[in-house]
Amino acid sequence: MASDGCHSKSLAADLEYTVLTVSISHNQPLTVEHIGALMTSHSSGVCERLKRLGFAQQNRMKLYGEEFELLSDPFIVGNDLVFVDAIERKSRQQRRVRIPLPIVKMANQERRAA
Repeated sequence: MASDGCHSKSLAADLEYTVLTVSISHNQPLTVEHIGALMTSHSSGVCERLKRLGFAQQNRMKLYGEEFELLSDPFIVGNDLVFVDAIERKSRQQRRVRIPLPIVKMANQERRAA
């Protein structure tokens, strides 16, 4: 996991990964590792901006009409699909909560503007 607390997770524990190879110029393969390195840089920036917006471990936040105590920093599962682990304050149930898409898109736009 990345040292900044931002990382990717799989929603299914038994998810299998397949290595993909795509040919690019000069017949050099582009592997999942290359794509992962590019995504890690992008993901790290998006997660950092989301944490500055309050989506950070140990913060309290109201989402979808419910109050949550955040147990994790944001983690990216897919394109524009970002979650935090949290406890719903009223029921005390642990849940994986999706960060609303408009907020994720705003964090992506801040990256492009910087």
